[in-house]
Amino acid sequence: MRVVVYGTLLIALAGCVEIRPWQRGAATHPLLDPASARKAACEAFLRHTFDVREGATGGAGQAGGGCGCN
Repeated sequence: MRVVVYGTLLIALAGCVEIRPWQRGAATHPLLDPASARKAACEAFLRHTFDVREGATGGAGQAGGGCGCN
């Protein structure tokens, strides 16, 4: 029982960190927000689907054909 309590305490305290004022910009990056990351992943998936259906990529920085093989 003691091991479980100490393990839980260790895991809980491992997430606590002090953020310096000059590090706050990196900690508030939009991709760290789950809703923003989900939106970016959805947009990337839709862009990939469109490229596959069109048969070519349309200037998004990706090379390839329309078969969907990557």
